[in-house]
Amino acid sequence: MNYSLTEARLSNSTDWKVDVDWEDCIVLGYAQEDPWPSEPTEFKDTMVESGEISVLAETLLELLSEYLRLDYYLKRTLAGGDGPDPYAFFGTISHYPCSRPDLVEGLRAHTDAGGLILLQDDEVGGLQVLDNTRWIDAPPMTDSLV
Repeated sequence: MNYSLTEARLSNSTDWKVDVDWEDCIVLGYAQEDPWPSEPTEFKDTMVESGEISVLAETLLELLSEYLRLDYYLKRTLAGGDGPDPYAFFGTISHYPCSRPDLVEGLRAHTDAGGLILLQDDEVGGLQVLDNTRWIDAPPMTDSLV
């Protein structure tokens, strides 16, 4: 949240409070070992899947780096040349139902910064794409990566 507040203060808005999208954050790293408890099984399954998605993202970055004929491994270049930092490149974001939906207006129009965004779509929807000057709904495609 502090990063969002700092960035908002640097924006052109006269009121930095209106430029903040609220988010709760927790960072859980994935290890190849088996540190996750077996119970609840859903937690372990989720962490294993998150690790698999990170491997997929890393593989795609390596392929892009090779295809674009970059002088350095893409992830290393983005990390400032000091080697891969998994927390700088891979994140899993889940949006859970809000306990006070009457207070929620949704996110303002934005783009997700980064070289590669893997979005696992679900049946809920909400993704929109800018088509010239208007936002159009992108229909959900269950069990797909967008």
